[in-house]
This record gives sequence, C-alpha cells and structure tokens, in this order.
Amino acid sequence: MKTPGLKISILTLLAVVLCPPFGSPVGAQQGSCATQIGPKMPDLIVDQALLGAQMFVTEETFGNSTCTVKENCVTSPGKHLLLRFNGSTANVGKADLVIGNPGSCGSLFLFDDCHQHYHFQQFADYRVWSLDGYNTWVANRDLTIASNTGINAQLIALALSQGQLKTTRKQGFCISDDTPYLSTAGPAAYQNCDTQQGLSVGWEDQYPPQIPCQFAQIDGLVDGTYVLEMHVNPDLLIPESDYTNNTGAIKFQFTAKHGNTGPSIQVLP
Repeated sequence: MKTPGLKISILTLLAVVLCPPFGSPVGAQQGSCATQIGPKMPDLIVDQALLGAQMFVTEETFGNSTCTVKENCVTSPGKHLLLRFNGSTANVGKADLVIGNPGSCGSLFLFDDCHQHYHFQQFADYRVWSLDGYNTWVANRDLTIASNTGINAQLIALALSQGQLKTTRKQGFCISDDTPYLSTAGPAAYQNCDTQQGLSVGWEDQYPPQIPCQFAQIDGLVDGTYVLEMHVNPDLLIPESDYTNNTGAIKFQFTAKHGNTGPSIQVLP
C-alpha cells in the first residue's frame, strides 16, 4: 500500500516495457508506451469489495496552495463535501502490466510540479450517479469503446445535463504491486513509483480512501439513493484482453446534514 504522497493526483499514464524485471511470472506482451506486441495481455478490474467496504463522507477545507486544488481534484479552494472510498485495481489477466519510463511517452504523461512526478492522465473515472441515471447508463453503454467517444460520451453528456450524473472526475495512479489479489499470485515485481511501476498478474494496486484526491466531490447532494462507479482505463489507452469488466459500482443511501447531525451514507445491497 502506498503512503499519501507516493500515489496521488490527477491521473497517471502507463508505458509498458518489453519484459518484466525481477523474474516476474508472466511477461507483458506489450512494447514501450502500451504498444501491443503479443497475444497475452493484462486484464484490469475494480476491487468492488474494497470499494464498498471503505466508503465514508467528510467535510474538508483546502487552501489555494494545496496539491488537491492545484491538481483540480476539487472545483475550487474552500470547504467541500467529499465521498471518500478505496479505489483499487487488480490484474487478473495473462500478462503483467509493466510501466516504463513515463518521460519517454511524450504527451501521454503529465509532469506534476506539485508532487514532482509524472501522472498518467486517463487511468480511472470516478462517477456519482442518481439511481435512474446509472440504470440508463448500464442499459445503453458500450464498454468495448472508450468512454469519451460514441454512445458513451453521448450518455455521459446527457446525464450531466439532466442532473443524473452528479459528479465525474478523472483520477491518476502510480501503479504498483501492493497486495496479492489471487491465491496464484507470484512474487511482487513492481513496487517503486519512481523507477519501476507495474502490476503483476494476480496482484492489486491499492488506493485507500485517506490518500489525497481519493474521493468524489459531492457538494449539494440531497437525500437519496445514488451509485458510486469507478471505471478503470475508461478511454482504453492500455491494451487489455477484456474491457467489459473494467467497472465497479456501489449503491448507497445518502443523508445530508440536518441541524447538528452531519452527513452520512449507508451502503446498500
């Protein structure tokens, strides 16, 4: 698990090297900067169990000089209502995801002056939906195409305009082997955010809710039933064997602040 400050930010981009270091069990059959060169591929999924188990609301204040403001994790300085949650990604594919030197991939990476490291800019989307909005999205979306194109982009734009999509934000990751996800996982191979990022087969990259920017801003949310959705690799920038399993979603009941009673959530089945 990363400590706050190692994995933070706006979004983190992945480059992939030819073969994994340290005797990793399965070589990623991709070239540098996520170029596919073989049939075996990673397969990224959201850890939905952790997503639902570690959700809570907080009210927090951010100054102009904070990285949270500079990285646009909130819409403005000041006090905000946040839905914090665990955003973790596992690799259940046939090959490691290997991240090379981010500085070699041009515009795919953004160097963050606040944290002094590169960020992959399209790694995950965080969305908070109304229940009706989420049901419409699931019934009509096409996860085999990028979320920013075609029917997916149209559905998201329409939901935003109608108030059914309450908030959406992209988030960046420093990818590393934090904890085994599958019992068949081999030894960890990628555990350095500065020099060797990646995600071995059977391992999970964890972002606990306390990490900066690990939240959705929910200012003004009223009492009701909502859905938190995490969509990993939403724009299909990372070649995978399966894109249809890249989302995780948790339904929850939200109760706004009333008098001296603070806001709260209850995860629903």
